[in-house]
Amino acid sequence: MALKESARADARPARAPAEEGHFSPETVSVLEILAVSAEPRGARLVARELQEAGYSISEPTVSRLLTKLDESGLTSAAGGKGRVLTERGRILVEEIIRNRSRGEGLSGALDIQHVDQLLDLLRARRGLEREVILLATERCTEEDFADLESALSDHRRMVAGESYEGYVANHFHKLLVRCSRSTLFEALSTVVLYDALDALDPLLLVVTSLHGTVHDAPDEHRALLEAMRRRDGATAQALLDEHLSRLIEEVEDFKRRDREGLFANLLSLTHGGS
Repeated sequence: MALKESARADARPARAPAEEGHFSPETVSVLEILAVSAEPRGARLVARELQEAGYSISEPTVSRLLTKLDESGLTSAAGGKGRVLTERGRILVEEIIRNRSRGEGLSGALDIQHVDQLLDLLRARRGLEREVILLATERCTEEDFADLESALSDHRRMVAGESYEGYVANHFHKLLVRCSRSTLFEALSTVVLYDALDALDPLLLVVTSLHGTVHDAPDEHRALLEAMRRRDGATAQALLDEHLSRLIEEVEDFKRRDREGLFANLLSLTHGGS
């Protein structure tokens, strides 16, 4: 009977990586301890390793965690010696490690410390928005157009008043992504691009101010919006490319002229002086 139950447990599909979030940090640590152990581990040894890692956890609590992992098909008893990971458990731990590595890599990539990293970010944004604008032009509703008009008006007011109100120019581009009605593009834009770009918005305002082009962006947004209203995707894409390429060229020029470390000083301010 036990063999049949074990066979049924192993036959279940591996837990999806998305389900990793259902586990507590302690449970994930238990799985990782078992993954790197050459021998079965019992509750006492696992509890000791968790305590050494800084967790306030008792042996009975660990024992209950191991029982739940057994029931999930992620661990199994090895005679009376303790627990080992099942194949499903190993698959899950590998996914956890891969996801963590991706997250750390992404976090590092978006921690802009040099002007070249900013340029890479702006080029990535341009590549993404080239595709976004085609979908947005096709799918934009009248309500979307009204929101874009409102964002454009806010941008014009900010530029006319020569006062920084924060993320106004970027808001127009975020709305373009929303208009695409693509969950994938929205996720990529929000997580990969706009969180980082929002933080760098004051720096980009300085760059465009030094080039005397701060007032150009609202006009470029207006031309882009009019092409979208005509459902002219090719023209909208060309206008967007020109708009974002101008900003990239200005940052490149700023890089060439920056002999006094102004970028580093401005970056320090955007990071709150850290």
